[in-house]
Amino acid sequence: MPHSRCLLCAHDAFLDVSPPGLVGVTSDCKPWPRAGELRLCRRCGHVQKALTPQWLRDVAEIYAGYELYPLSALSEQMIRVGDGFVSRNGHLADRLAGVHPIAETGDILDIGCGNGGFLRAFSKRFPGWRLFGCEQQADRRQDILGLPAAGGFYQGDIEAIDRRFDAISLVYVIEHLFDPAAVLRAIRQKLAPGGFVFVKTADLRTGPFDLAVADHCHHFTLEMLACLLGRTGFAVTRAFDDWVDKEIGLVAVAADQPAPGPMPPVPLAEVEAVVRANLGVMAAIRDKAAASAVRPLGILGTAISATWLANQLGPGAASFFVDEDTSRVGRTHMDRPVLSLDQAPAGCAVCVPFPPPVAARIVSRVGQTRPDITFLA
Repeated sequence: MPHSRCLLCAHDAFLDVSPPGLVGVTSDCKPWPRAGELRLCRRCGHVQKALTPQWLRDVAEIYAGYELYPLSALSEQMIRVGDGFVSRNGHLADRLAGVHPIAETGDILDIGCGNGGFLRAFSKRFPGWRLFGCEQQADRRQDILGLPAAGGFYQGDIEAIDRRFDAISLVYVIEHLFDPAAVLRAIRQKLAPGGFVFVKTADLRTGPFDLAVADHCHHFTLEMLACLLGRTGFAVTRAFDDWVDKEIGLVAVAADQPAPGPMPPVPLAEVEAVVRANLGVMAAIRDKAAASAVRPLGILGTAISATWLANQLGPGAASFFVDEDTSRVGRTHMDRPVLSLDQAPAGCAVCVPFPPPVAARIVSRVGQTRPDITFLA
């Protein structure tokens, strides 16, 4: 597969923004030896990975051993909302209900459905809908067909699907697609009249650690995501960046004709500044952790940023993880124990690998519970 052209606009000139020595993490939260070649298209400003032969080999190996939520006793990713944890998919379904009119009955197709997590959450909120999943992995068929409101399962090419749907979702999928424009055009043809599409992904502006996810070939700003939808025949009805920290999404309907929109949607200098600031955030927490004289050293979280930091620091630097999600406590991650905050050793240091505004909120909250811990943020 050629890697000399932009994955969105097919331009052939790039700015290389890869820092030396950046290790990776997989999207299922496993350490990876490299993050991939990170670059910015000089025409449209899209931040992407180069689809080099090495990157393609890496992605094939990552997907061959992919595990959804390997540390959780649940089949759902949990997120913190207010004072507690809730299902991320359930939260998305609830928020979606508040921004778009959804009929009592209909058919929804989830692209990249995995084990059916979003479909289950959607069905709980909208029980009159039939559920359809599309996935590259054939072993997900039974997961989807086993859902109470299952309507069908599709594997492979979207264009081969012979029916239309009232809603089509891509939840944490578009960042993986080699040719998202082609997929979106195919999806548009599968929307029933009055149907809508729901897209969710990481936010380049506020989620620095996503740059290290080895199998993510796209890193979107909200402006670029909306531009892509417009250029592939959709009209965006709602765009948002406040449903989940470090994430963006939108709801769109089929438009009469594509809307090219400005190119680039964000000035190139601004996008470059965002990328370099994100890399600076990652370097800063790495350096704080490496320079800390307080031991033992732990890392807060067991997801993308925590896994990346442990991998970047190397073996032996951090001796444990701390997680507020009780379903993960008592397990091991990267051969290290996962502890609750109460179980963390007295007088230890704990790294908080989150964007500065998020890290500040976390430290303000957990620091009151464990004032003896040195939190590095």
